[in-house]
Amino acid sequence: LICAQVLVMRSMRHCSRDVGDLTERETHELILDVFVKSTLDVFSDPAQRKELGARIEGYASSIPFLPAPLLSHAIDKFCALATEKVTPVLIHTYNEHLLATDIYRDYARLAAEGVAPNEQPFTDRLRRNLRAACDPATDENRGFLGSVVALLPQDRREWYVGLFVDAFLEGLRTDKLEGILHNVTLDDALHQELIEKPFLLT
Repeated sequence: LICAQVLVMRSMRHCSRDVGDLTERETHELILDVFVKSTLDVFSDPAQRKELGARIEGYASSIPFLPAPLLSHAIDKFCALATEKVTPVLIHTYNEHLLATDIYRDYARLAAEGVAPNEQPFTDRLRRNLRAACDPATDENRGFLGSVVALLPQDRREWYVGLFVDAFLEGLRTDKLEGILHNVTLDDALHQELIEKPFLLT
């Protein structure tokens, strides 16, 4: 789906050029743009929003004595906050991941230690950054429920926020972007170009 959208966007945005005329960076930028915008569909598309709510309810079933109306309010609050936070967090995480990754060095170190490489390094980094961004303790407009959660010990607060973030990531299909990023880090020239000229929020 992402590849098809990229091809359409190529022809629309570069109607005076052949589809294959884009540079690797331009192609990569379009892929990232489509991926970032598609994540917002999780909150705006009614069907996807309903699926997200069902996943959160499944995760939250481990919380005792949580009334359904309160959980529904928490889901709405998370979706509103995540809609605002997810795009800048995705862009930041993307640039951060490329800057921190030296795949040849990392693989050599892991091989020496006899440790298997992490198959989802970007997703793990994104999970950590989203949990920090969606922490009610850092939200000035957190409301009553967020204020209550903000009073929890840090480990319990992180666990609570993690329920919502993990449910969101479960439906995001970051495996496709993981593969793209892996290929980028194997291409020294493109990798260095993306580090020197990071993507910016537009």
